[in-house]
Amino acid sequence: PIDWEEKSFSAGLLLSRTRQENSTTFGGKLVSTAATSRFQNTEIPAQTTLSISATTVRTLDSYNISVSGNAGLFNTRPIGGILASISRSGIFSTIGFHLSGLRIPRSESDPVGFWLGEGLNVSPAIPTGNSFGKSLSLFTFDARWKRRVNNVSLELSPSIRHFRDIDLLSRQIVPDGKGFVVASNESVYANGSVVGMSIRISGFTRMLSAKLLLDYQAAVQGTDDFKNAWDEVPRRKMGVESTVSLAPTFRFRTALMHLSSSRWAEYSILDSELYPDYSTHVESILKVDVGVIKSFWSDRVGVILSFENLF
Repeated sequence: PIDWEEKSFSAGLLLSRTRQENSTTFGGKLVSTAATSRFQNTEIPAQTTLSISATTVRTLDSYNISVSGNAGLFNTRPIGGILASISRSGIFSTIGFHLSGLRIPRSESDPVGFWLGEGLNVSPAIPTGNSFGKSLSLFTFDARWKRRVNNVSLELSPSIRHFRDIDLLSRQIVPDGKGFVVASNESVYANGSVVGMSIRISGFTRMLSAKLLLDYQAAVQGTDDFKNAWDEVPRRKMGVESTVSLAPTFRFRTALMHLSSSRWAEYSILDSELYPDYSTHVESILKVDVGVIKSFWSDRVGVILSFENLF
């Protein structure tokens, strides 16, 4: 098992201002953070962050506009980004768009990888030094449209994610006669883009509420290692959730989720007649959850009994 410990101290200054005209709100903060870490009983060099951020939110008629910005230094390296969104709400429908561009310290998303990049030597099988990046970039676009008619609603949410300067672990698989072993891990430089679509259809009656979920995501551009990594994640997810109110204080819940098949390209060496028990192809699965909910004291207290992944 991997054992790590991290302690941090933060100090900051917050500012906020609200103007009644056009319902405008402005907020900002200046934050300084110092962190010390220990990995496998080895001290890690201290990490310091100094950042300044600001957010403004404005309402014009039925439109809500929000813009946030952040800039700073992480161990003297520049970080920061911007997030912007605009949405419009009507009587029966809502539409919104969200954009962001961020430069993120790797220590936030992958602290172990960051420590290895700083030169921490844990195992000869794990690379250290400059093969690991110091930070990564993430660019996102999301749209959301929701329409409601009586007790039924439909929601569509397309999305795009673009990753730059990320590190992925590339495994070297070696057969050993009976099965296989992971001979080594290498850090590979990767960029790429992922597109997705989420669909939600929900409805309710006095006794029943139900939701249909459809999700799709796939890597459409990038290095081979990036695409192979996303091939390991099921592209399609389909699910149905329902809750039946058998009594005012007793409900029965069911959830079915189907995950499409996936492919692990790095294990292609095992796709031969010599290894009939192994394959790069992972079959699709159906996940079934059931549960009951009992509430007391006017729904202030509840007891939940659930059984997950029955099949």
